[in-house]
Amino acid sequence: MDRALRILWVEDSAEDAELFSSVLEDGGLAHTYERVDDEASLRAALAGPLPDVVLADSDLPGFSGEQALRIVLEQAPRLPLVFLSGAMGEDAAVLALQQGATDYVLKQNPQRLCSALQRAVREAEARAERERVERELLHAQRNEALALLVAGLSHDLRNVLQPLALLPHLLRAKDDRATALRAADVIEEAARRGHDLAQAMVDYARGRVQEPAQADLAEVLGSVRILLAGSVPRGVRLGFPTIESGLRVAVGATALQQCLLNLCLNSLQAMEGQDAGSLSLAVDVSDDLAGDFAGIEVRDTGCGIPPEVMARLFTPFFTTKAGGTGLGLLSCRRIMESAGGRLDIDSVPGEGTTMRLVLPLARVEAPAPATA
Repeated sequence: MDRALRILWVEDSAEDAELFSSVLEDGGLAHTYERVDDEASLRAALAGPLPDVVLADSDLPGFSGEQALRIVLEQAPRLPLVFLSGAMGEDAAVLALQQGATDYVLKQNPQRLCSALQRAVREAEARAERERVERELLHAQRNEALALLVAGLSHDLRNVLQPLALLPHLLRAKDDRATALRAADVIEEAARRGHDLAQAMVDYARGRVQEPAQADLAEVLGSVRILLAGSVPRGVRLGFPTIESGLRVAVGATALQQCLLNLCLNSLQAMEGQDAGSLSLAVDVSDDLAGDFAGIEVRDTGCGIPPEVMARLFTPFFTTKAGGTGLGLLSCRRIMESAGGRLDIDSVPGEGTTMRLVLPLARVEAPAPATA
């Protein structure tokens, strides 16, 4: 240490304290000490600026080393305590270490006192530094999680607001009832999804456990088609499968809608500047998926994804789009994995990309048998 060691000495004999202080000086350990010899004075000393180490006799008149250790652990649990005893048996020493003492030294063998105190202080400082680093790491992780959460919410809200932003232009250009009805559908669906996102954030903040979620694929695909209205440029063919209601997957409808809308908007952006293209969705429940899963594919004929970009697709905040958050695909993958599914992406630069969600089918509860 680059300063004198500060010792709180629990010792009833001033002469012993002076004697062993001389031993420390002879050993080259610069130090200062404050001597206490009862519970009240020990508690008072611990209430002020803390020392570097406590050095305690194991047996004081009317006050035991065990009591001193208990008080130190209660008031300053990170403060190291070393016993200096004239008669401390092996069993008592082991018990003291088990109860929280750092070390013990016999008065008959004081040569080890310097090294014992130095080691106790070094270990306490290392432990304090480790705890500080862990706190900073936890703080950084919380900040990162918060940043991901806020950026993810921003990303999803933008997807909700994008079709709404296109409606005023559409309504001004076409003043007819059919256009107004389509606009009403988009507004209604965007408002519902915005409400669901806000409620999900409230539930997350409150730590509320959600019920096992299910989504009807036909309903989700219908909602995504409505939200895409107005976002599909001329020259791009949009294809949605026709499926019967009742095919349910084990994921929340809002979360699945979020994923599909992200993927579709990515595909449309990949076809920007092309004279023609196609965006198509397909649903697969074939035997290739073992009968317990459904696959949903989003295919486009866009520019494709270069290998160097593909390698970083799921890196937080990595994006190739101006104004992008770099969280859309990462959010989709996390939603899929939390539901027990996965997100696969295949792409050929210059030809297009296929993104595939694979999700477990929802379990259908068998009706309870009728009772007579």
